[in-house]
Amino acid sequence: MDLLVLILALIKLPILSIAFGFASGLSVAGLIMPFYSSQGHNLDGMFTLFNFQRSEVVLGHFLYGLGFILLVILNYLCMAGLMTFLAPGQAGIEMVPAICLAMVGFLVFLLSVQYPFVINLDYGKALWSVVISLCIVMFLAPTVGTELSKTGLIGILICIVGVIVVLFSSIWLCIRLYQKKEF
Repeated sequence: MDLLVLILALIKLPILSIAFGFASGLSVAGLIMPFYSSQGHNLDGMFTLFNFQRSEVVLGHFLYGLGFILLVILNYLCMAGLMTFLAPGQAGIEMVPAICLAMVGFLVFLLSVQYPFVINLDYGKALWSVVISLCIVMFLAPTVGTELSKTGLIGILICIVGVIVVLFSSIWLCIRLYQKKEF
């Protein structure tokens, strides 16, 4: 994908928004991938056989998700940096830090909403819950974020604190749900 975006930037197409769409779309799928792969092999049941505490398994899922988001953002920053050299007149380059901050907020919020469904219901049963929550977050996060960012720095800080509170509440809820789950 990165190579395709860079080739399109060389021929002077307005590629920054396309790259943002690719990055956010692929990361939505990547966040749920561990649950999809463990469904067929019953990895969660296997974790209970070993000396793992259930809270460690949940924290591992969240650590994977947060690490994945970090890698997506770093990839997007690298692509934007290369595009400044390949297409210096590209419109929107100055918006890259704001776009990255918004993408982090969106993806962490999405992770925080989807993981409790998947942990409680398993991936196969929670598929529609994941899709519906994705649609809700895709509408809610940009709308609330845009309205709060109009208020200036205080609105941005409210967004950041809100996402952090939702993340830690989701971790707490997932640990409680996973401890009650039977395999």
